[in-house]
Amino acid sequence: MDDARDLFALATIAIFLNVFDERTYQLSSNTHQADPATLQQCHDIFDLNAIPVIERYHLCYTRGLSLDLLEWFFENYSFSSVDLEEDDIDAFATIFIPFIVCIGRQIAKYKRAAEEYGRTTLPTFEHVNRQIQSALFSLQFARDVWLEEKAAEEENNHTEDAEDGEIDTYDLDFDLSGYTISQREMQAERSSGNNLLENGKTNADKRFFRGLTSQFKLEDLGKSLYSINHASLDFLLSSYNFDRILRVRRFAVFFFLNAHPYYRRGQRI
Repeated sequence: MDDARDLFALATIAIFLNVFDERTYQLSSNTHQADPATLQQCHDIFDLNAIPVIERYHLCYTRGLSLDLLEWFFENYSFSSVDLEEDDIDAFATIFIPFIVCIGRQIAKYKRAAEEYGRTTLPTFEHVNRQIQSALFSLQFARDVWLEEKAAEEENNHTEDAEDGEIDTYDLDFDLSGYTISQREMQAERSSGNNLLENGKTNADKRFFRGLTSQFKLEDLGKSLYSINHASLDFLLSSYNFDRILRVRRFAVFFFLNAHPYYRRGQRI
């Protein structure tokens, strides 16, 4: 299962790219709006931040690509639960979503503890937690798992008294020992993923692009972004860049189908 864990970790990094980018928490410098209060309002409502528009497209596409790779992976490899004695579980809902929610909650827990110990540098816990939820809640099942984990943590906090001076620990080692993986006998045939750009948008991205379309509902704000938006689309959708992106995807699929010995022999990992 170590190789499956590595793939989940790679997808988790892609999904949390905005969370880890410090520009996510900074105000935009690509507009002519001189009023900081208005910029802050657009940051809060539309997630208008310091990440250039073209990079936002790239980040969305990267997330869409990672989700498409996960979909391909689950189509070609089945997971079994040792405890439930099920031969083919829904690995996306049962394994990957709890995996990435666990990572997200540990990041939020770490940031909250840092502020409690007096480390109050920007971004704040509220900012980071909002971005984590924005990334996670764009995924099916993630909101329910997040709320379940939150309720369990709150219950543990009420029932267990922490010792004085106890230091919080952060466990990123999600337990996959209760599952096995095997290659499916019938390999799924599928074409290149569709709508990778759209599928890779987090909830914050969706707010941003809706705001971009409406020019953020302010008369002067976003005029400079309009031209950048179209230039970004022309660049991103050009045949050269799509060919390059598809070559990257084909290389990743080649790696999992041929290069890795466990996948090639169909052994359990």
